[in-house]
Amino acid sequence: MRFNETIASALCLAALVLAHDGHQDQTPILGPHPGLWYTAFDNIPGDGGTQADSVFSGISTFGRLPYFPCLASDERKYDIAFIGAPFDTGTSYRPGARFGPQGIQISPTRVYTFQSTYKLAQASDKVLDVSICSTFFDGGKHTLTNCFPAGEKGSRKVRFSGGYNVPLDTNPFNCWAKVLDCGDIPVTSCVTPDIVPAQETNYDNSYDNAYAIQQIEEGHSKLLTRTPFTNADEPGPSKAGRTLPRIITLGGDHTITLPLLRSVVAAYGPISVIHFDSHLDTWRPRVFGGAPSPQASINHGTYFYHAHREGLLANDTNIHAGIRTTLSGPSDYDHDGYCGFEIVEAREIDTIGTEGIIRKIRER
Repeated sequence: MRFNETIASALCLAALVLAHDGHQDQTPILGPHPGLWYTAFDNIPGDGGTQADSVFSGISTFGRLPYFPCLASDERKYDIAFIGAPFDTGTSYRPGARFGPQGIQISPTRVYTFQSTYKLAQASDKVLDVSICSTFFDGGKHTLTNCFPAGEKGSRKVRFSGGYNVPLDTNPFNCWAKVLDCGDIPVTSCVTPDIVPAQETNYDNSYDNAYAIQQIEEGHSKLLTRTPFTNADEPGPSKAGRTLPRIITLGGDHTITLPLLRSVVAAYGPISVIHFDSHLDTWRPRVFGGAPSPQASINHGTYFYHAHREGLLANDTNIHAGIRTTLSGPSDYDHDGYCGFEIVEAREIDTIGTEGIIRKIRER
């Protein structure tokens, strides 16, 4: 888990949902005491006229979005889906990011957006997919991501009754998209009987990174490849030529980026990555962790190495923003270049500012 990796995390949702106006039919999860609600004859405070639970009460979903178990059923369609990936056994130091999806939902801290960073992704109708863990571009078609540590940020106060954003002059909850909270991919609990051999009745993949990574990829792919609620008949940039929904994945340590990349690339083809982070995460396994086994070689510091080797990254169009890491030596930067990345170091914000960093990213 890393606490100061990016200023771009919260903008992903804002940039994603600002493209169009249309559907205004999102409804909050209402509380259990209708007798205490405001009625149509009351003077409802605020501009929205929407009644919802207090920040500290009620069921926790992302931003009080409607919940539906999307991996268990395809009955509900969506344009944007939140899904958790509670996985943290790819870390080399501090575990706990498995509680990240829950922490993002329940923490009372506001998720702020940044106007300057929003400009980077203002062509938001082209955002393909979001994973709150790294950032991908493909010819102007974006996948935006970043990882929250558990409880570091929260979504309860960013909700239907209080989601208006002053710098962006909009409420992303009142937008074109049908948005759902789809729960979590089951990466740290027992798996379904149709996947596990019959004799493995007590199988628990909490201790099987290979299987957990497979689950994240397959779960993400199932949600990504469904028919969206809006523009289902419109052509889109996917390899199948159709419009797909956007998926926002809440991590989870950075290892989850590899299975998410595999899922996105299967749907769209090789993509470019914009990676907001302090660390390169392109380290060779023998440098980062020693790679005593094939599975140990895949961790939160090597996933881009594997993504490059698997052909998931578009060549020489990838970029890091905010790098301030220590290195094993100058060869780490050289190897990062071999993986197709350009580096924007964190200290450059002192000389070229936020706008300069955004310009470098767009020129890349």
